Order: sequence, then C-alpha cells, then structure tokens
Amino acid sequence: MSILVKHFVTNPRVLINIGELSLEQAEKDRLTEIATLIYHQKLLNKFLDNLAEEDKKIFIEKVLTDPKEDSLNFLHEKIDGIERVVEEAIFEIEEKLLEDIKALEE
Repeated sequence: MSILVKHFVTNPRVLINIGELSLEQAEKDRLTEIATLIYHQKLLNKFLDNLAEEDKKIFIEKVLTDPKEDSLNFLHEKIDGIERVVEEAIFEIEEKLLEDIKALEE
C-alpha cells in the first residue's frame, strides 16, 4: 500500500465498503487495489497542487531516493493546513467512489 495512503487515510470508507460487498474475494481484492491507487493519486495531485515549483521537484526527489518518512516530513513542513488538504482530497475521492460502489450493489 502506498505510503501516502497508509499515512493520511485513517478510516478508508471506500475500502471498508468494498469488504462488505457480496463479490468473490478476488474481485474485492482487485477493487481494493484500484481504490487504493485512486486514493494515492488524488492525494499526490493535491499535494503537488499545494507545493511551489521548486518544492515539487524536491518532493519527487525525496519520494524516489530518500526514506519515505523524509518525504512525509517534507509535506508537513511545506504545506500549511495539510490536514485540510487531506480532508478535501479524501472527501472528493470517497464521495465519487462510494456512489460508484452503491451503483455496483444495485
């Protein structure tokens, strides 16, 4: 699982809902994998939107070369109100994906 998802998503409602679907375990696993990638991508995009150009480059370098905790610390240092940014991203993700899951159930 992505370090961003592990660190920032504490109550993944989408993943919980997937676990409750009446699908084969392989299908649940695949949906969980896809949802986790969506969480990761949305968080990454939100963070990059909130970083200055130079900080974007530094962050990407840290993600690729440094221990993962360094990149997380960097985000906390550089993004004022990171909790709000995370909440917005998670809300957007979950609103759409929970709607899609509900459609799957019907």
